Amino acid sequence: LVNATRAINPFLTYLAYFSFEAKRDGTLKEPTETAKIANIATQGQTIPMLVITNIENGNFSADLTSVILRDATIQNKFITNILQTAEKYGMRDIHFDFESVAPEDREAYNRFLRNVKTRLPSGYTLSTTLVPKTSSNQKGKFFEAHDYKAQGQIVDFVVIMTYDWGWQGGPPMAISPIGPVKEVL
Repeated sequence: LVNATRAINPFLTYLAYFSFEAKRDGTLKEPTETAKIANIATQGQTIPMLVITNIENGNFSADLTSVILRDATIQNKFITNILQTAEKYGMRDIHFDFESVAPEDREAYNRFLRNVKTRLPSGYTLSTTLVPKTSSNQKGKFFEAHDYKAQGQIVDFVVIMTYDWGWQGGPPMAISPIGPVKEVL
């Protein structure tokens, strides 16, 4: 991983190191070799991203997200830990890849992102991952909690997962079929 990062770094704008996992107590579980990867990115023009996920026990967890969004003390500790980690490794983009967020946490997630945004030091950016949906009222556990309009107003940029149709556990198809990608955009 370190050698691959070193080889590709000159061609990158951002390096999204997947992932720092949120914990129920407001701490973060760091991926291996974080310091080496971040150091390689900061040696060039690449902006290292602190990618934070709501992965727990190998899966995206709505319950974990609810704990963070609904408890002000845990949320404050979580944001503080994120900012300290970003500073420690020179990561200037804070990126949330929270998937399977409960629909009833939609507004709480927006408030959380606003809270993070107000606490970012100068020169930092905030970004999120959004699932590809074709209407604001699209139903399903992956869609309802993500408010495209609100996140577009809060964060500096979004990553729309238009690469997520074809995958190893599904039927044979393109990873990013052009028709559905155009429909989302």
